[in-house]
Amino acid sequence: MLTNDPHAWLRPFYARLRDRPSYPQLAPSHQFAELCTQVALEHPDKAAQMRGWSAAAQHTLLTWLAAGAVTPDGKSGPEPIWTVTKNGRELRCVAVSLPTGIDLRLFEGDDFRRTALCRDASALKSQADDWLKALLAAGWTSPPA
Repeated sequence: MLTNDPHAWLRPFYARLRDRPSYPQLAPSHQFAELCTQVALEHPDKAAQMRGWSAAAQHTLLTWLAAGAVTPDGKSGPEPIWTVTKNGRELRCVAVSLPTGIDLRLFEGDDFRRTALCRDASALKSQADDWLKALLAAGWTSPPA
């Protein structure tokens, strides 16, 4: 689900922690510290910022994550937006939540064709629509829904 939530990128970090048997028994402050430790492995600057959050902000985030913001399977991979085909080729447009925004990506197979970082879901939708219109004008077709 595309979201304007600036913390959607934390879902996979939380999912990894949530599955540890001891994690739910930790005090919220320790849960948040563990989350920061996981985030620091890939995004040390973001983790440092998070460590400066108030106790209320930490608790709010943990409550949001625990309430189901993470998918049941713990995955937070690319979200499909649309697919087009032409002469046996297929391009797929996907969105990926990042700490800096939502990355719109155009793939052919596993190869990047184009990428654009968008600040929010409305900017992403606009950019994806622009790409789709240009491809349709160039003879690509959308498969039937």
